[in-house]
Amino acid sequence: MNKIIEVYDFSFSKNTFYSISGANNSGKTTLIRLLQKDIHNNKIQVNNKNLNDYNMNELNTIIRGVIPLEIKFLGNSLIEELNIRNIDEEIQNYLLKGLKIKSISKMKYSELTNRDIVLFQIVIALSYKPQILLLDCVSNYLTNTDMKNLYKLLNDYRSKYNLTLISTTNKLEDTLYSDYLFIIDNGNIYLEGKPLDVLEKDNVLNKLGLSLPFMIDLSVKLRDYNLLDNIELDKDRMVDILWK
Repeated sequence: MNKIIEVYDFSFSKNTFYSISGANNSGKTTLIRLLQKDIHNNKIQVNNKNLNDYNMNELNTIIRGVIPLEIKFLGNSLIEELNIRNIDEEIQNYLLKGLKIKSISKMKYSELTNRDIVLFQIVIALSYKPQILLLDCVSNYLTNTDMKNLYKLLNDYRSKYNLTLISTTNKLEDTLYSDYLFIIDNGNIYLEGKPLDVLEKDNVLNKLGLSLPFMIDLSVKLRDYNLLDNIELDKDRMVDILWK
């Protein structure tokens, strides 16, 4: 696969959705800060070039990151912000419609909730059409509906712009949307692979302080009793299987 980022033991390929999960203080945000060049490190390669060899203007066209509530706004509303940043109207409308936030895009920042601000951060980051988007535990601030809208938008966006997405989370259910999952602790990789394959390792995950999503936890237990052959995420389908 065509690698776009290499850092420590991590390697990320183009146009792939990665999840990185771990308990609090496992190193998730530190990794995001390293990739944003907030923390100096000389062992990170982006497009086969050392991260430190990029100036910030170059890097901003390649990597955009969202650490919730860490942003300096230039305008008084999202629409004003996007116009100040010279973002064309077509991409503005595409992102606002996708996240279903056009109705609040003209509200003053002082009137917004933390949820609104995080969604605005995502819009601003994506409006630059970066090669790589970094999201740091954004689901802690967003509703389930927001997350469904976001993942739907990101899947479409990836097909349009070949985006590499790296998203950290402490909620394992979020990782089911991704192509590849890393489980980390103290900055080290403990497990990696396709999300469902990794989430089957319930003993390791529990030791690291992570709780399995309900349907996966139930599937694993039922499989241990030979009542299921595979992980089943759909409740109704699981009931049908068990009743046969």
